[in-house]
Amino acid sequence: MEESLGDGPRGTVLPVRVDREGKIGPTRGEARGPRWRRTSHGLYVPAEVDADRVEQRVVEAAARLPVYGAVTGWAGLAWLGSRWITGSAADGTRRPVDLVVMHQNVRSQPEVRVSEERLAPRDITACDGVRITTTARSVCFEMRYAATWRQAVVALDMAAYDDLVSVDEVQSYADEHSGWTGIPQCRKALAYADENSWSPQETLMRLIWMIDAERPRPWCNVPIFDADGRHVTTRVGAAAAE
Repeated sequence: MEESLGDGPRGTVLPVRVDREGKIGPTRGEARGPRWRRTSHGLYVPAEVDADRVEQRVVEAAARLPVYGAVTGWAGLAWLGSRWITGSAADGTRRPVDLVVMHQNVRSQPEVRVSEERLAPRDITACDGVRITTTARSVCFEMRYAATWRQAVVALDMAAYDDLVSVDEVQSYADEHSGWTGIPQCRKALAYADENSWSPQETLMRLIWMIDAERPRPWCNVPIFDADGRHVTTRVGAAAAE
């Protein structure tokens, strides 16, 4: 990322280093003052920059990437436009941005979690100047490290809701990486995923119906057509299969 105080992608502000002349970054003295906020070692943004905005969090974390590495997990999906995967836990606390750096000298910190898992070149892409992992890898990462397998189902359902990935794509990726941490949880979740779920609550309710109530798998948001094949309406929510 170019070090400049100009606008970053999507209205973000790119972190900059200390500048002796104070032209493209704070002087050393200014960096210690109240007008600048340190985002990581040696990088700063003006203090008024919104640290809670998801896009800004992604940009600040991505600025720490070495030459070879990428943003992954929820942050990669949020950068691609996911509406439900936002980086907030159920209690409202912020989740760290996940980076994959493969044995390079980048350390985790409260806002950034570093993974040293293998990262194939084909699993790296770029979007608006930010290096992220492909959607299948980002979703798989999110599913493998989810707190529960039900939350892993939610992650896949919501990525599919935004047409970022299909169940088959994630299934293929999981099959190709069978030895990775969390793959058993990912596989279990895949069996219960549905590309037509429209919200996390809908997914969780469907799992309660199937697992806890031991009822048949329901249909989700089924389109209804008339005799001429014209779309009439969509049966919203989960409906019991007949």
